[in-house]
This record gives sequence, structure tokens and C-alpha cells, in this order.
Amino acid sequence: MIKILNSNYIKVSFVFVMMLLILGIPVNLFSSFLIITIFFFLFYLIDFKIDSRKFLKLFFIFVIVKILQSFIPQIEIQEGHKPFLISNQSKEDEYLYLPIEFREKMRSDFFKLYPKESWCKKDSWGCWSFSNILNESYSFSSDNLLKNAKYSRVVDGFNYSNLEQFHLSINNLHYNWYSQEPKNIKRNSIPFYVFYEFDSNSIGSKICYNGKMNLYSEVKNKLIDNSHNESSAQCVKITDEYIGKKIWLGVFQDAGEYRIWFEKSNFALFYEFLFKFLSLIFLITLIYSIFNSKRYYFIFSIIISLLLFGSNQFTYFDIYPVYDGGSDSLTYESWGIDIAKYFKEGDFYNVFKGNESIYYYQPGMRYIKALFSYIFGARIFGSYLFFVAIMFSLYLILKELQFFKNRVSFISLALFLILFLRPIRDGLFASQYSYSIDGYSETAANTLLLFALLLNIRIFTKQKLNNQFVFYSSFLMCLSVFLRPNYIICFTIVQTFLFFHIIKHEKYKLILPYFIGNIFIFTFLFHNLYFGRKFVLFTSSVGIKENLIISPKEYLSEIYNILKFTPNKYEIYKIFEHLSRWLDYRFFNLICIFILLLSILNFRKFFPLNIRIIAISALGLHLPSLFYLNFDRYTALSWILTYIVYSFFLSNMLIYIYNTQIKRVSNQIKT
Repeated sequence: MIKILNSNYIKVSFVFVMMLLILGIPVNLFSSFLIITIFFFLFYLIDFKIDSRKFLKLFFIFVIVKILQSFIPQIEIQEGHKPFLISNQSKEDEYLYLPIEFREKMRSDFFKLYPKESWCKKDSWGCWSFSNILNESYSFSSDNLLKNAKYSRVVDGFNYSNLEQFHLSINNLHYNWYSQEPKNIKRNSIPFYVFYEFDSNSIGSKICYNGKMNLYSEVKNKLIDNSHNESSAQCVKITDEYIGKKIWLGVFQDAGEYRIWFEKSNFALFYEFLFKFLSLIFLITLIYSIFNSKRYYFIFSIIISLLLFGSNQFTYFDIYPVYDGGSDSLTYESWGIDIAKYFKEGDFYNVFKGNESIYYYQPGMRYIKALFSYIFGARIFGSYLFFVAIMFSLYLILKELQFFKNRVSFISLALFLILFLRPIRDGLFASQYSYSIDGYSETAANTLLLFALLLNIRIFTKQKLNNQFVFYSSFLMCLSVFLRPNYIICFTIVQTFLFFHIIKHEKYKLILPYFIGNIFIFTFLFHNLYFGRKFVLFTSSVGIKENLIISPKEYLSEIYNILKFTPNKYEIYKIFEHLSRWLDYRFFNLICIFILLLSILNFRKFFPLNIRIIAISALGLHLPSLFYLNFDRYTALSWILTYIVYSFFLSNMLIYIYNTQIKRVSNQIKT
């Protein structure tokens, strides 16, 4: 039997799951996300070992804490929400769920703010008024995947003044229009309505608001007029008569600023404190299990306590971005939520189908979005996670290459950081954050490929040639291709190198985990054959003309024309412009490519095997740039790896010159 997990990994994984359950799933507070991230890196960096005694102790405390927490009253407010749009596609029975007076007021305000004569036309680019808007009483929220809310979701409080803080369910292809159109309603300021139905634990608390909005109370059975006092805060105290009744709010953000929030009663705040205190007991016990040093135990206990009890100070980061219409990000998010819903309903056929019979879009990101919908709900924390992960993977690779060890390595590190942080390729550091937040697949794919390279470096340089390293390096490389199919060239290079390394060391037993890890590369083909009944090796978008800028035939044709002394000026300019865009119009980047070639040839024996692996990987990632789109997110990883090789080369060249030339001249002067 192939052993790819040891018992410690399994126990640590269970501890991690216990911590998630203590903090609550979905993780909808940024402070909880920070706590999880801190523990994750602590587990990894200190190589956390947990024996059976520690594990049973933690499990016992976990059970006790969860039992005690189950007796603490918790506020559960039933929330329903939906964008409010009247369009050319609207039906007669739309919004009948709303109270009549409230509905008519919303319609009246909508036409005042967006007169019909100003609506975009059907033939205009990305027109909102012809979008296929869902005819439903309230939208589905991914916050409800692990719960069974009556409406969109269950909340224990709220505080928002824009759509990102509210987490409106608008990242859906039914609301797919382009905000660039002048007469379009902007997606990040779309009108919406929300209603709240309170439970008995909400008694004594208040729902507060200010700004221009429509309010309707089922208790008073009428609209509440706030037009005379929009700038000051107004509150409605929740009493017995509000239990099971709804308060409706309709917001037109284009009409002015607003804010809606919930003020908990003193009893509710006490119960919330008690609930968090019990969670802290488990977390502090976990910290005690990690550290033997009292100093570290004290420091991390303070940090975790501040994060847990200061969660209200991080609401700025508790957001759910409104992705642009027509973007890949919106498609991934919408399909990810669909897949998560299919999984919840037990519809595994559509889970594996992934909304496409034959993959056209990059397939992996929709499944990651589905997973994150369960873990984080309608939050952006998954994007934060990948950004942190790619920085961590870079740190580990630089550490593995001994960039932190001596004066040579520190020169390498300094050179790399200068190149990585400065505005080259729109700033590689900033671009990884931007691509991650914007919901693209590049940062996720780059992270997985970097971790795969890290494992391969350890295999080749530290002889970590075992089942676990071989399987996970192969599996992670497959996942990176599943996210970015154009990484197949890099995959082929590295996995071929690994295969011959296994054969060279006569570790024939490792061929099985090698092939098991690599079999996932056929996921594309299996999917397309089963659901689409067509032989498509990767995605059908590979062959579309829009992606191919310069074909190999065009290169060969123009080389032939030059040799005949009959160059085509237009074609030369087209090729030159394409290659210049790849190099970011910098001669320096051409030098870096030249150094890549030197490293592969192992010029002057400067380049150890691990650097040559990175150089070959970088070159493999660069090759598609000669023919396809080659700017911004498409080439970020290839330049990151290129700059690592360049930094290593230049620092070693400087040391070589110092040792051979400067010292020689210095000795001559002395004599």
C-alpha cells in the first residue's frame, strides 16, 4: 500500500478541523480568518508534532466547549435579499412577494432615478435592461450552504454601507452586464431590497439606519417615512411584537449614501462574550500544545485573544467583491456557487459536469470557488488565502535555494526583492494581490505550481525521494494545469525530469505513486469525453483565434522572407510589437532570458541542479508567450521564476569577479 499520509498529518488535520468548528463554518469574520492563518503557519513552520495524549486532551476540551456553547442563546435573524431591477425582460408577476405599498414605492423611485428613456438599447454593449434576471422572491446566498435558512441566509448582526459589505448575491451570470456602458446601472451600486425576520433572542436589540431608503414594517403594516431626517441615525427597537414579523428596507445607492446596522442588547453582548470566551479556552489549550516556551505561549495567547474579541474592528476586510460583468471572475464565482448548490442537493452529475459539457473556460477555478463557498461563504477570504500562500511558497523556495544563508545568498535575495517589488510587469507583487482579489485563476495556479516546484527541488537536492514527495509534487503540478492549461509545457518538463530521476536512482517502487499523482492530468479528457462526447484533450478555447496572436507559421514565413531579402514590414512590426509586449518593452528582460539559457547550459558550472530546474520551468512558461497573449497575469509566474535565476546568477558573478579579479589586482598592488 502506498503511504502518502503519516499519522501525525492525520491528527493535525483533525485538530485543524476542530479549530474551524470552534470558530464557526462558514468563516465569515476576518479576525477568525487571521486566527486560522496564524495556526496554519505555526503548524507548518514549527513542524507541529502531536502525540495521542495531546490529541485526546484537545478533543475532550473541544467536546466540552461545543456542549457548553450549545446552551448559550444565540441571535438568529432570518435575512432575505435581492437586487431590485425593472427591465425589458421583467415579468408581470415579478416582485409580487413584496408588500404592495413597499413594492409600488420601490417601482416609483426606480423610474425616477432611471427613466425608461435613458435605458440602454438591446444592441448596445452589455446592456442591463435585457439581462435574464431571475424571477424569485429572494436570492440564494453561499452563506446558507451549511445552514437551512428560511430565506437567503441567517445572520447574528449586520453593519454595511455598500454592496461589498452587505455581501449581496449579485455575482451571478443572470446579472451579467458591463458597467462600462454609460447608460448602464453600475453593478456595484445596483438597487436592492432586504428584509429581516427576528427571533426571540433579538428582543431588546435595535435595527438602525440613516440615509435615503424605503422602509416597511409588518408590525405597523405601513411605510416608515424617513425623508425628513435622512442624515441622522434612526433606530427601531425589537420587542415581542416584532418576533416572526419582517422589516423591509429598499436601497438606491445612486440616490445617496446610507448605512444599516444592528445594535445588540446588553444580554446579547454578554452571551456573545461568553461564547467567545469558551472558544478562547480551546484556542489557548491548542497554543499550549504547540509551544514549550512560556514567552511564545503568552505572546500568541494575547494575539489570539485580541483578534477573537476585537472582531468588530476588522469589518473593513469582511467584504464580498462585485465582479465586473463579462469577466472570467464573474463566471468562476457564478459557476462555483452553482456547483456548491448541486453538491448540497446531492446532484453529483452536475457537480462533475461543472456547467460545461466541454470545458471552454479554465476548469479548476470553479471548483475552488465551490469549495471556498462552503468554507468562507460570501466572503473574499479565499482570495486572501491564495495571496498569502503564494508569498509563503516564494519564501520557502528562496529559503530552499539558501537565499537567507550567507553574503552571496543575501545579494541574491536583495536583487530578487528589488525586481519583485518594483513596478515591472505592473509590479509582480501587486499583480499577484490584484489577480487574487479580482477572482482570477492565475494566483491559485501559480501557488500550486510553486509548491510543486518546491517539492521537486527538495527531491533533486536533498534526495527526498519517497512516496509522499513524488505523489504530492505530481498531484500539485496536475492541479496547476487544471487551473491554467497553458502550464502543460512546464508540467511535461518537470515530470519528465522527475521520472528519469526515479529511474536513475533505481527507485522503481516510486513509479506507482508517480503515475497515480499524474493521472489527474487526464481530468480534462475524461470530462469532455463523458459529458461532451468529444475528444478534447484540454479546453476548446485552446484553438480560438482571439488567443493566438502570432502563429509559428507566421514566424517561419517572415524568416523565409528575410532570407530572400523581401521582408514584410507589417509582419515584422507585428512580431516586434508582440515580442516587445512580452518583454515589457525592457531590454533588461531580454538579458534575463539570455541568462535563463546560460543556466540551462550550466555556464561555468555556476548553476546547481535546483536553479536549472527553475530555469527550465521558467522557459517552459515563457514559450507560449511567443505565440499567445503575453502580458499581465498571463506571464507573471514566468517572470517571477526568471528573476530568481537572474538574481542567483548575478550575485554569484559578483562574488566570482571579486574572488578572481579584484583580489588579484589587490595582491599585485601590495607586492
